[in-house]
Amino acid sequence: MPITSANHFVGLWNTSWTNASGSNSEMCISDNGTATFNWKGGEMIGKFEDANQKYRGFWKQSDGSVGEFHFDLGGGATTFQGTYSFTAGGTSEGNWVGTKKSV
Repeated sequence: MPITSANHFVGLWNTSWTNASGSNSEMCISDNGTATFNWKGGEMIGKFEDANQKYRGFWKQSDGSVGEFHFDLGGGATTFQGTYSFTAGGTSEGNWVGTKKSV
């Protein structure tokens, strides 16, 4: 039985980002604001804002890299667009986008 949520960020995403060596990663976002992505043990913690249209927070990787992310839901709730930085409060390092794979 599939999991359903009123929050369209929740689920499995195919993502990619610019200005980094990884570039592609599957991401799983949970309704409690945590997420994982399969690049260097990536983990995220964030909060949903504006009636679940925005997801903001912090990411970290097993190699010690940390930073912030800002995602905005779009495309009929099947895509997101956003940015990331490598330090809290840092300037944007690149774009991070996703396409919904499943709930």
